[in-house]
Amino acid sequence: MIWKKEHLSLATLQAPDIISQLMTTVKEVSSRNQQKATKRIGIVGGGPKGMYALERLLHTLRQAGDETAVHVLWFNESPDFGSGNNYHVSQPDNLLINYCIGNIDGWLREDVNEQVQEQLSLTDWIRKYHTTDLEVVPTDFASRALVGCYLQDVLRQLLEAMPSNVSLSLIVGAVQDIGYSTEFKISVANSEEFIAVDYLLMATGHCYENVPPFKTSTEEIPKAYIATAYPINRLDALPKGESVAIMGLGLTFIDICLHLTEGRGGVFDESGRYIPSGEEPILYPFSRSNLPIHPRGPVYGDARYAIRAQTDQALQALVDVREERQIYFQQEVQPIIDDEIRFAYYSTLLGTTQENQIQEYLDTLSDEAILTFDRLLFPEVPTSKNRHLATKTYIDQSIERAEIGELQDPFMAAAAVWRELTPQIGQLYNFGGLTPESHRYLDKQLWSACCRTSFGPPIANMRKISALADAGIIQFKIPPQSHISYDPTKQNFEIGTEGEQYTVSYLIDGRIARSELVRQNSALYTRLAAKGMVDIFQNGDYQPGCITIEQDGRTKSMVDGQEIPLYFYGTPTEGILFDNDSLSRVRNNLASPWAGRILQLINPHTHGIYAYHD
Repeated sequence: MIWKKEHLSLATLQAPDIISQLMTTVKEVSSRNQQKATKRIGIVGGGPKGMYALERLLHTLRQAGDETAVHVLWFNESPDFGSGNNYHVSQPDNLLINYCIGNIDGWLREDVNEQVQEQLSLTDWIRKYHTTDLEVVPTDFASRALVGCYLQDVLRQLLEAMPSNVSLSLIVGAVQDIGYSTEFKISVANSEEFIAVDYLLMATGHCYENVPPFKTSTEEIPKAYIATAYPINRLDALPKGESVAIMGLGLTFIDICLHLTEGRGGVFDESGRYIPSGEEPILYPFSRSNLPIHPRGPVYGDARYAIRAQTDQALQALVDVREERQIYFQQEVQPIIDDEIRFAYYSTLLGTTQENQIQEYLDTLSDEAILTFDRLLFPEVPTSKNRHLATKTYIDQSIERAEIGELQDPFMAAAAVWRELTPQIGQLYNFGGLTPESHRYLDKQLWSACCRTSFGPPIANMRKISALADAGIIQFKIPPQSHISYDPTKQNFEIGTEGEQYTVSYLIDGRIARSELVRQNSALYTRLAAKGMVDIFQNGDYQPGCITIEQDGRTKSMVDGQEIPLYFYGTPTEGILFDNDSLSRVRNNLASPWAGRILQLINPHTHGIYAYHD
């Protein structure tokens, strides 16, 4: 079952009205006469991470019994506080989350905020508010818009339970610049005034821009290049019938395809066949490998591959070694992963967990025939003169495997290994735990392939991609390792290899940009670096492109020899922390230590009660 907004009762629509009552402007905030004793705390970024930080701050202040007057100023470029851009409630209901609803919980269970009476997981929330006769189970999926409704309802409950000594202002506007001497001065777009705060948390999410993957004879970037697909309605301007290339074959590629087809009135009938509306462009997706992302079924509870105890123990031993030195991924970690992948694949294939029986079978195979980590991530797609048909066949086979599931299909069991080991990998990776060469290898060679293999979309969405390929709307023609050029005279793109070229009118960049401060792909973070408020993280001779932070998320930069109370949480820490799941309360949880540290700064007599943990 895929739960959508149409399945919810009207009661779930109350949250936006309550949230909007706290929205204000820079001018209104600047004109208020606050008491000098009031502590001003800024949060930049209105998505889930910003909300999680707010929840921890409110909980920590109340738990400590601190009655200092606090004014929280929360900034977001849109009115979508709580949900953020990724889960904004007005997006189309055909855009889905890529894991089942049982994995989503807006509340931190290990340190419960007792002032909020009803703390429902997403599954229980849907059970309470849906209007159908259908059963809600944790293995169901949901639209991102519905998840946004849930997140905003979490925020509503926080607002209704705020301590009396805390006030909150929601400021809609993109933060363009931040300065610091003894306090922060925050400048917002379309405002000549600034807002001052004492302490600041950056939870800015995906605020980076892709560097155009082509060069032109002029410095001007052509309008036919769409650097990001989000917000998704920016694609509405693309004319029907035009040729549109999509760079990337991941989750964003699926969103783009569905918005330009189903979102334009096309229909998937009961048999799954696509019936065009006539408003669609023709889509030409491609990537470096041309391997599409692999779908997966619901992963929840016991219905998932279980890592062997010996693998957990071997990785934990390396975590202990990391206290003394950096870890060599290819030499020390990858053999452990390889061994678990082999076991996962062949134990599932043979229907036995007896290691001796599995080894006897492996002894009958050539080295080239045995599945390894590399062969799992970079499979060879059978080549043929018909690249479109070969890719379509690969997609259909991946759907069949996902339908069987990781408890019965060998490939899916092997693919699950990376997903299940991600927390342990993070313990080795975080804060420069890997050698520079290993860090670079994991970032540049493995990460995107691991996401493609282990963190794919729901089966239902990949079936739609297959149907669009059948209908000729999607055409897998562009070769892998293609080069891109733009002809300003003809106003089109040439994409391909030396022997095979395709001409298209538009190019959508379907890659999710990561922090690359050296290439200055975020105007705000470039300004922070220019003012000495952040430094670029360096692991030996490798720069991932992110900022460098302390264990509690604070910038390592200093002003006049003094610490800057500037903290980071979520996406801005990618590269120094591993796998910042946008909805997880526990993965790389910097909100709790940040809240504890803010309490100490507000009241120096308070002893810290939180520390970073992953």
